[in-house]
Amino acid sequence: MDSRRTCGTTTPSRSGRASKTKARLVRRDVRNNLPSARSPSPPPVGTPYPNGSSRGSPSRLPLKFAVFSCANWAFGHFHAYDAAHKGWGDTLAAWLHLGDYYYEYGEDNYPNHEESVLERWSSLRPRNETWTLGDYRARHALYRSDAALQKLHAAAPVIAMWDDHEIANNEYTEGGENHQPDREGVYGTRAKAAVTAYHEWLPTREPFHKHDWHDTQNGPFAYNRSVHFGNVVSFVVLESRVVARTDPNKNPAGNVFLNLTRRFSRSTKDGHQLAPKRWAGSALELELKRLKSDLDAYRSRDDAYMLGAEQTRWVAAEASRSRDVGVKWQVFAQASPVMNGKSPDVEKAADALDAAKKLPPPGSYDSWRAALNAWTAWDDDDGTSSRDSESAFGVGGRLVGVAAARALLALGRYGINWDFDDWRGYVAERVRFLNAVTSSSNRALILGGDSHDAWAGVVPGDRNTWGLGDETDETADSRKESHFASAAVAEFDAPGVTPPGAFEQAFQWAPTELIDEGHKLANFGTMKYARTGNRGFLLLSVDENSARGDFFFTPSVRERTYVPECGASFEVREAGGGKTVPAPKKSGDGDGDGAAAEGLSEVPFRGSKLLKMTDAACPALPESLFVGSDTLGYAG
Repeated sequence: MDSRRTCGTTTPSRSGRASKTKARLVRRDVRNNLPSARSPSPPPVGTPYPNGSSRGSPSRLPLKFAVFSCANWAFGHFHAYDAAHKGWGDTLAAWLHLGDYYYEYGEDNYPNHEESVLERWSSLRPRNETWTLGDYRARHALYRSDAALQKLHAAAPVIAMWDDHEIANNEYTEGGENHQPDREGVYGTRAKAAVTAYHEWLPTREPFHKHDWHDTQNGPFAYNRSVHFGNVVSFVVLESRVVARTDPNKNPAGNVFLNLTRRFSRSTKDGHQLAPKRWAGSALELELKRLKSDLDAYRSRDDAYMLGAEQTRWVAAEASRSRDVGVKWQVFAQASPVMNGKSPDVEKAADALDAAKKLPPPGSYDSWRAALNAWTAWDDDDGTSSRDSESAFGVGGRLVGVAAARALLALGRYGINWDFDDWRGYVAERVRFLNAVTSSSNRALILGGDSHDAWAGVVPGDRNTWGLGDETDETADSRKESHFASAAVAEFDAPGVTPPGAFEQAFQWAPTELIDEGHKLANFGTMKYARTGNRGFLLLSVDENSARGDFFFTPSVRERTYVPECGASFEVREAGGGKTVPAPKKSGDGDGDGAAAEGLSEVPFRGSKLLKMTDAACPALPESLFVGSDTLGYAG
């Protein structure tokens, strides 16, 4: 990619597009540093930060970065942006948006009138789904009218990358799940319109070949880039949608949540369903295991891509260049969670919550297991006896459908994958990506978003766990031991700004505590933190020795006011002893088949440092969060 990019300010114009005022050209060796009026230029890549930076300055170590993902206008208020600029705006070196900066949907979809916050839904512009250049410009203008977002943009420079909803749902190189050619025309025209508006409205460094849409290195679609902050951190920002992504919408099971629920709603030949107590060894169990096997085979195919070979080689080369000049951390900023994300095992979760005795059972149940048994009609083949009783109700007094409860139970018990639009649907590509990340980084950290929920965890140092083996082998070492003290990569995944997560939307009756514990147990040893059901942002703090992730939540997005909270904090450091990720085996090396070596460029393999992730105490919330008289803001 060419190094000569411009940086500047963005203002709306009468035409509905944004006009950029070029500030200056950035020298080749520091092209991706980000100066702004309130945030001074960091030192050139590889150069230490000077001692004596003023307290609270964006140049003071540790460097602070707020990380966001997924902001849907009609689902609620952008309290996460408000909290970030009020609490940390003056101290942010930059903030990152990992995708879904806005949503393309019209007034009748995600959310519709009933699901929405009425005042936000009523102001949605345009009312239709966006698919023309004028539509995308109008949607950008709407979002940039939000006072909290305006203040955050004014406070610090942004490092932004699109995901799918900036164009269309589950978007890929040739289409999108909700793109309708008969009505909306050629998909390529729509994608060009969306990306044009994106570069107009966001303070991007416009591509060198801004009119050559076929140039995958310097054209408008090729927005992958590196952003350096002295010798502390390099952000390697990835494009995973329009350049190389293959279709994520063709999995053989369709909507797994919906279709599995329908499967449990069907009557068997004798008019009865089989109760979960009797699943073991049954024909139903064989059917569910076959479903898992078919879906695993589909998501393991070698010809499924998110980044593509060219960008994967670029990842390894960028990490190597950053390491060579002495940068301590290479942070790979992209749209989706990368670490293991198996479906939650709610059976193990219920038993664990009962054993821990830290959280009271939901409602009037005697135990978490009793609640789960009631919801799934555990010993009732008909699955009807609990429908008319108090035990059929879950969170918020919601009626629990037995078929939905059994579907949730089956997802975790049999490890059935449901999401094929993130890295779980691209297993071979994930291995290639992780090979590139760990081949020559110094210390590797991944940032993700997209799920609307908050996650923290690691990718194990054992590369044999990077594919499906760790997920399918019940006797694998990773199910018996923790990898938090010896990890190849540490990962923080930011919660969404407003829209609900997949599980809280599909299973609204299920307590988030059960879902969260189920996720951690299903991904034992790699997932350290799971927090579904709450919106907010991640605050990343980085210095030469450590990286820290603080998860801040602004739960009441449906209300005009909110009470911020810190949910959890984690610190990442080197594991010690100079240990590094081992080199992949090549073809002919014993039991190695060469697959592990895929994704490496011509850059010599050096192996990133092994890392450890530990719990940390939540920091005190800044006093600036709790002052002011804004109509929107702190409710205390």
